[in-house]
Amino acid sequence: FPVTIGPFRTGFPYPLGSTDPCSGADPFKRIKKMMVAIKELIDQLGHIDHCYLENIQVQGGNINGYKTLAWMQFAVLYTMDSIAPVELVSPATWRSAYGFTRGTKKKREELKELAISYCREKLGIKATEDECEAICLALHKEIKHG
Repeated sequence: FPVTIGPFRTGFPYPLGSTDPCSGADPFKRIKKMMVAIKELIDQLGHIDHCYLENIQVQGGNINGYKTLAWMQFAVLYTMDSIAPVELVSPATWRSAYGFTRGTKKKREELKELAISYCREKLGIKATEDECEAICLALHKEIKHG
């Protein structure tokens, strides 16, 4: 059972299809809630072998968004430090395991649609674009190495 903790829309690990309880404008409040939620998730699962975290990158020159993602990434790394190894994975790395390549012919939205299609068709999971990308990130090594 893969659990991916990563910067979905708000950087909070929540069950597929549920409402994100950490939504809101204040990134520090969201980060605090996220850290508590990660600890609760770990308590609930009992054990996590590995955590894949999508590495951050500037999106469209949005420096404030990048800073918020950096704070969230640090919070996950800090929270997971003594629990399980965390591997930062670039979007290009996990997408390449599925053959989802970006270039002049494929835009970000098209890549998200590929993740949605993969989850729906291969795994039978209907979820949001961010959840599907998180699932693909969590499974990318298994897919790549069979």
